[in-house]
Amino acid sequence: MRGTGVIVADSLVGALGLDLIENGFTSPEIYAVRAVCKQSWGDQYGAIADCNTALDQQPRDVFALYTRALSRRILGDYDLAIRDLGAVLAEDHRYGDALYVRAIIYADMRQWQEAISDWTTLLAMFPGDWRAYPRQMPQRPTERSHRQVQVA
Repeated sequence: MRGTGVIVADSLVGALGLDLIENGFTSPEIYAVRAVCKQSWGDQYGAIADCNTALDQQPRDVFALYTRALSRRILGDYDLAIRDLGAVLAEDHRYGDALYVRAIIYADMRQWQEAISDWTTLLAMFPGDWRAYPRQMPQRPTERSHRQVQVA
C-alpha cells in the first residue's frame, strides 16, 4: 500500500524507499532509514551518502548524524565519527547510544581517558545500563567490515 503514509515493502526496492524517492518524496527520514538498510548490507559509503542528503535537508537530524557516525566507525574514519557523535550529543546530551559508541571509538583509538570519561558519564546518566560495563575491550573493525559494496 503506497500513498497513505504507510509503506508495505513488497520488494527490496520498496523496502529501501527507492519508489518513494524516485517519485519525489525526499524527506530526510526516508534517506536516513535507507541509510540504515545500506549499512546492514555493508554499503557504508552509500549509507553515508544518504545521511549526507538527509543532513542537507535537516542539518541537526540526530538520527542521520548517528547513523553516519556508525558507518564512519566501520570504515575506520574515527575522527569524523567522533565529530558526528559530538554533534548528536550537542543536540541531545542524553543520547546514550551516541555516548557509548563514542567511548568505543576512543577505546579503539587507545584514548583511554576519553573512553573512561564517556563511560563514566554514561554510568551517571543511566546507572543500570549494561553497556557501560564492558566485559572486554572492544575490538577494532575487521578487514571484512571494511569491504566496499559496488552499486551498479
